[in-house]
Amino acid sequence: MSEANPTPAPPLHVNLFFRLAAGLVVLFVITIFAMIANLLGDPRAPVAQFLDRYALHFIIGETIGILITGTLAMTIDQANTSPPAVPSSDEIDSPARVAESEST
Repeated sequence: MSEANPTPAPPLHVNLFFRLAAGLVVLFVITIFAMIANLLGDPRAPVAQFLDRYALHFIIGETIGILITGTLAMTIDQANTSPPAVPSSDEIDSPARVAESEST
């Protein structure tokens, strides 16, 4: 018994901005974990001093980056998604459709 193989679905195209947003979220989480680890470590360590100075700047930058890339990703995805065809009012009330509906 041979079965016909259906055509494979086209590969899903993932928007680049979704990947960038996901990367920024990962970086954001790592920064948060580093800040928590900083609280438990030696405050005189060079990494602790660096995080004390610049961690808030990183958090703000990452948050802005996540907002921008997320918004761009959703906007581009919405633009690339074709909406369902909605018939215009001319097509709904056209004489051909009225005649067609009366004959059935």
